[in-house]
Amino acid sequence: MRGVLAGMVLVVAVSAHAASFDCTKAKTKVEIAICANPELSKADEEMAAAYKKAMAELPPEYATQLRDDQRIWLELRATVCSAEIEAYPKNEQQKHMLDCLKSEYEDRTDILKDIRKQINGVVFVQQSKTLFSPDNQPDVDEEFRKNWPYGTLTANWPQALDQSPEWQTWNKAIRAAMFQVLDLTQDQKLTDWPAKWDGWSDVNLVVKVKSVNDQYVTASVWNMFYGHGAAHPNRNWIQFNWLRKEQREMRVEDIFKKDSAWEKALLDKCNKDLIKKLGEGGFQVSANDVDQYIKNPENWSLNKQGITIEWEPYAVACYACTPNPTTIPWKDLKEYLNPSFQLPQ
Repeated sequence: MRGVLAGMVLVVAVSAHAASFDCTKAKTKVEIAICANPELSKADEEMAAAYKKAMAELPPEYATQLRDDQRIWLELRATVCSAEIEAYPKNEQQKHMLDCLKSEYEDRTDILKDIRKQINGVVFVQQSKTLFSPDNQPDVDEEFRKNWPYGTLTANWPQALDQSPEWQTWNKAIRAAMFQVLDLTQDQKLTDWPAKWDGWSDVNLVVKVKSVNDQYVTASVWNMFYGHGAAHPNRNWIQFNWLRKEQREMRVEDIFKKDSAWEKALLDKCNKDLIKKLGEGGFQVSANDVDQYIKNPENWSLNKQGITIEWEPYAVACYACTPNPTTIPWKDLKEYLNPSFQLPQ
């Protein structure tokens, strides 16, 4: 099966049946579903074209990594979508197969189209990792295993192509930050990808460079995860702000003047916004916990508008009550800023 599926993207063929492989040889549930559905067939072609373009744009070592990951993704797509439909009645399985495949194709094509980008003269490539394994949790019934047959991990993160020590140090640091966020989900110390994914959860880890200037690089590390059987998915993240010359993460004093009362200004503006969104009684954690969250630079997204604080679920309120981000404009923080701090452009 895997050899046939690999042909869908590793060899792009012209076919009268529109899919990127020969539909006269379709045998598996996935292949038959693709050939029978024009929308899905088109999605397969678009993904194949995005893969071919990405391979042509990457240096050899990155192209090899992408090729290996693409093969694993093809196997995941076929295995997981085929297994997940078993939780539904026979007359609904075809619909859920199509929904599963469409979702997988959309996500993968987005990753492939975003594989290489240039930001302020610096070229970044997005590396990707796909892992999956059966959910072998003990003491769960057959119905549970039908609903969650596999645990999956999909991750993509940037690496600068610049070979200078400055950017190679950043490459290592952003990768470490990614594992730091993943550790919060897995409760373990990871420095590299495990050979096998823990099948009890589904994780989507996305790292994006947001801005680059002469002074610093900003990036976000987002982790969306779902523990099988939980009431809802969850998420956590950090904002990774890196000083280029100093080769370290940005600290409070790099942005604000010492003893400038910046803390009070930030807290007052955030709390005012939170009360507006949640009401006086909407907070479900202590005032001290809210203050500590606001003052943590890992929660600060630095952008053209100002400092934006993304509220994690349960950081200030219940999961369903999680407020929208709060942005404090630079003009409201001007008197507290370190004169050497360069505003994002």
